[in-house]
Amino acid sequence: MYKLCITEKPDVAVEIGNEIGATHWNEGYLDGNDYLVTWAPGHLIEFAKPEDYGYLPLKDIWRDKEKTLSELPIFPAEFKTCITEDKTNQFEIIRQLMNRDDVELIIDCCDVDPESYYQQWLIRCKTNCNKPVMRFTATSLTGEDIRNAMTKLRHIGELEKIIEGEYCKQKSDWALKISLSRCLSLKYNALIDVGRLTSPTLYFVVKRYLDVLNFQPQAYYRINARLSEGFTIYLNDFQAVPGITVNDIDSNGRLINKGTADLIAVTISTNPDAAIVGIETKRRATDRPQLYDTAELQRDGNRIYNYRAADVLAAAQSLYEKKIISYPRTDSRYLPGVLQNALRERILIIKTLNKYKDAAAYILNQPTGLNIDGKIIDDSKAADCHALIVTEMIKDFDVSKLNEMEANVLHLVISRMIAALSQKYVYEETTVDVSCSDGQYILSAKENKPIRQGYKHVMGLLMGDETQTDASDKTYDGQVLPNITVGQNVHISYAVTVAKQTLPPKLHTESTLLSAMDNAGALMENGTIIKGKGIETQAARAGIIKKLFDLGYVTNKTDKNINYIEPTKLGINYLKVLPPELYSPKITADWESRIAAVADGVSTPEQFMNEYKGFIIDMIERCKNANTEKDDVSFNNGESVGACPFCDIGKVYTVKGKSEKTHNEVDIYYCSLQCGFSLYSDNEGFYNNTERKLKKSQAINLIEKNTIRAKTKYNDKYENFELVKNEKGKAYVKMIDK
Repeated sequence: MYKLCITEKPDVAVEIGNEIGATHWNEGYLDGNDYLVTWAPGHLIEFAKPEDYGYLPLKDIWRDKEKTLSELPIFPAEFKTCITEDKTNQFEIIRQLMNRDDVELIIDCCDVDPESYYQQWLIRCKTNCNKPVMRFTATSLTGEDIRNAMTKLRHIGELEKIIEGEYCKQKSDWALKISLSRCLSLKYNALIDVGRLTSPTLYFVVKRYLDVLNFQPQAYYRINARLSEGFTIYLNDFQAVPGITVNDIDSNGRLINKGTADLIAVTISTNPDAAIVGIETKRRATDRPQLYDTAELQRDGNRIYNYRAADVLAAAQSLYEKKIISYPRTDSRYLPGVLQNALRERILIIKTLNKYKDAAAYILNQPTGLNIDGKIIDDSKAADCHALIVTEMIKDFDVSKLNEMEANVLHLVISRMIAALSQKYVYEETTVDVSCSDGQYILSAKENKPIRQGYKHVMGLLMGDETQTDASDKTYDGQVLPNITVGQNVHISYAVTVAKQTLPPKLHTESTLLSAMDNAGALMENGTIIKGKGIETQAARAGIIKKLFDLGYVTNKTDKNINYIEPTKLGINYLKVLPPELYSPKITADWESRIAAVADGVSTPEQFMNEYKGFIIDMIERCKNANTEKDDVSFNNGESVGACPFCDIGKVYTVKGKSEKTHNEVDIYYCSLQCGFSLYSDNEGFYNNTERKLKKSQAINLIEKNTIRAKTKYNDKYENFELVKNEKGKAYVKMIDK
């Protein structure tokens, strides 16, 4: 009898097969040693299209607007599924394997996240598989971890509630997207793509953009005084300064009245005798950073290397499949206790890599050894997936074979491992208070003196931080104070008003946007931020950001080699027509919490779906009744050049874009309703026969009249061309007289 293992990727299937003895290749699966191993690529099964329930297909909704609107919301009592068109062969292989009489057990070896659990469950439902199912969970693809996971299979029943919650999310997201997209598309006569997750993410981008656009700088003032003894003192706290009224300071406690500031500076200057009234020295420490989870790795990849979050995740996935890092789709920053003894071994391996030998030696030689505490080890916070670390396979791996992005992502993981096992940075903070103008004003100075460099030393070695690597009497961010004592008289050389201005916020980068998505559900209670549910899982957020770019809702604005995210006119207009509830980060995070309640067994799927259906109905009514006259919006870029030749309803617009083949700039003609019509000026049928791109006049004639005459490359002969749909339903310029 056989056990059937199902992974997501063929490469993972091969790795598992190698360890359990299933190495014989067949079409779509491996077998051997009483095991079968196959793979189910992501989204093998999807929800059926609206027309499969009897609703109008997308291409027809503009032909019968009244019927389309009457059908809303599209919220089936029973959701249907179908096999993704290009994956039918692999599904049939899985179905046959699952239903073989000699298969007694199914082992789910998918990725460790709710969507993957749900996808595998869909496959079992679609194949009517009722055989026992166990869950395989390995934290890396090393042989040891695979073999260990095979001895610790868990019953799939542990995931039942998680799968129920994910099923609710998938159904509700599908219903909202279809229903609201149709409603708004008809209202604004353009194809508008509504998403529960893309909308609040776009809101963060647009809000920050508008904050920058509408920012008005505010002047404020500080008073600095220079002492003959060789240091500078500052008056920064104006709350209790004599003579200052509530009108002189802003809500942040900054002095905004220049006249008052100048008067204080003159008063201090004309009374140069001062005295030291307080010296306080405290030992302080800043702790080292934690190990990486997915989000923090993506943030650093964007912040340090300017990489897209999706690209960082893809590079980490590649390193995982090469067996040199642990599973990268994790929201944990902790390790289980069973790995505690392995950490020294991993650091010793890292020490053999020339690039890391000094930093690794530094933490191995710390007086207390590797700093392994509750910030590193916590079984309760490292269940299925633990923090990102390198595996023992790094020992024999040729790092030179990695591409640049993979090498940099690996460097981040190794550097963070070393930093996380380092000691705290310890310093002495000395504050000096100086009484001026016979005690009217107390000005202060600070000095920070390093005592132990700790993690800052290794970060300086590994990441090139401008940190001092040896403790000395110099400071990082302040001045060096002379030898002074309490009661000592000092002399003020001069005091001045220093004018400052508030600075505008910066546009979001992918790094800061990921942080905003993570904290979308944060609540304020008695002035304290209580972290709530964020937008989607950490691993899924990169895909949401990518979709905003793909939809044309955002674009990159590069400044000083930093890629900031700026909304396009299309993105701003999209938010204008949505009810605030559809893009509110708080409300979106609240729905995530309700989904989590289903996964935790606190709420039922029926309760969630009924509530969400009511929410969608309310949003549809809000959209239907919105006053469109006040909305100065357009969902089409470029210039209108005529009616669509494919659907006869939409308008054709032209914009500059990238060629699908050469990636060079070309003219693109597309239908406003995105019925499928798009014509590129380097259309293959025309270019192959003329070796030229379509002129604008030629493209317009094709759109309006369906035919043109053009000189070909064949002896400069003129031939007739017509606009047709090819077998894939795309626009093709066909030469008809050759």
